[in-house]
Amino acid sequence: MASSLSSKEPPKEEETPPPKVIRLLALHGSEGNAANFQERLEPWKIAATAAHWDLQITTVTAPVPKGRGYAWWSMPPNVRSYNATEYPHFEKSSQLVLETLETDEYDYVVGFSQGAILITSLLALQRLPTTDNQNQKKPLLGCILMGGAWPNPYTNELESLANDATTNPCRVLIVTGQHDAINPYPQSERVQSALQKGGHDVTLLPFDGGHVVPTVQYHPETVQDILTWMQEGRQE
Repeated sequence: MASSLSSKEPPKEEETPPPKVIRLLALHGSEGNAANFQERLEPWKIAATAAHWDLQITTVTAPVPKGRGYAWWSMPPNVRSYNATEYPHFEKSSQLVLETLETDEYDYVVGFSQGAILITSLLALQRLPTTDNQNQKKPLLGCILMGGAWPNPYTNELESLANDATTNPCRVLIVTGQHDAINPYPQSERVQSALQKGGHDVTLLPFDGGHVVPTVQYHPETVQDILTWMQEGRQE
C-alpha cells in the first residue's frame, strides 16, 4: 500500500515591527552648546532603544557667546533668570527655536536650565506650536522643562494665562532636582502652578539630585519616567 506525505512549508518567523519614533528638539543650558547637550542626552537614546523606541534628538546652539559656550540671553553678574528684569537677545533666541520647529516635525521640545526657562517664556507668550495652524507641520505633543525657573520678565504673561480662555493647552513635564542650588525647587513649583492655572496638563517630577540632567547611571528611574511620559503622549 503506497502512502504519500504532504509537504508543509515551515512557519514563517514573525517580523519585528520597526521601533516607534519620538523626535525631540533639545535646548541646552547657559554656557552649553549643541554637541555637548547631544552627548549628555545620548544615554536617553540608549534607554529608549532598549524599550524599542527610536529617540531622535536634534540640538541647537544658542546665539549668545558666554564663557566656554553659549547662552540664550545675557545677564549682569549675580543676576539670575528668575529675578532678572529683562532677557537681552531673547527675541533672537526665540526666533532661532521657532524657525527650527518650523523646518521639521518634532514631538517634544526639551530644555535644561536656561533652555527650560526659554520654553516656559514661549509658553507664557503663547508662541509655541501647541495646536494646529498653517505655520507648522504638526503641533508639539508636549514640553519638558529640566532644572528651570520662573521667567521673571514674563511674569505678567505667565500669570495672565489663568484668565485667557484662548490658551492652547499642552502637556508639560517639569523635571527638577530636589537639591538644585542654581534654580531652587520652589521655582519649579511656581511654574507648575501658573501653567496649570493656564490650562496646561502639568506633571512635576522631582528627583534626588541637584542642577543636572538626569542620567541613566545616577537617576535610572527618573530617566525611565521621562521616557514613559513621552511614550504615553506619542500613543494618545
